Amino acid sequence: TKMPFSTRVFCREGTAPTLTELLAWQRQHGTPIVIVGGAAAADLLSPVWTEAIVSYDPDEEPFTLRCDHAGDPRGAERLRAEVADFLEDLEELPESPERARVMDHLAHARFVLVVEFPEGGVGPRGYETNGWLMSLFVERAGGLVQAGGIGFYDENDEIILRLG
Repeated sequence: TKMPFSTRVFCREGTAPTLTELLAWQRQHGTPIVIVGGAAAADLLSPVWTEAIVSYDPDEEPFTLRCDHAGDPRGAERLRAEVADFLEDLEELPESPERARVMDHLAHARFVLVVEFPEGGVGPRGYETNGWLMSLFVERAGGLVQAGGIGFYDENDEIILRLG
């Protein structure tokens, strides 16, 4: 099966923003979302939530948000696997300060937020919604953004390392 497009934020802080914080943040930035499912829908105040399905437009397919935490046995396994995959890919790139920075960040990640896009993709509003969503994790949880097929971004949304 072809993996749907996804973006990730590898975070160095131990706890994630809660879904309540996320809802407020998105509303504040003009890209409101509604939680329509997922295990975390019942617990909007938990910093260790694991899955939420969020809608940004009733006519569009929703995003699936997954949070894999180092402190949770199942999450830790997934986090380690994600990090190992990327480190393996990064090993193949020539040495550079940027590569070192990304590898160090990944090695110290305490959780990863994965945003899975719907199979049919999203329009401009979906991209904007996801952009703000990720920026919350960059700002509050020491996040580093990775976009599938593109590479890693710094906190100013500039590409620091391409990884196709």
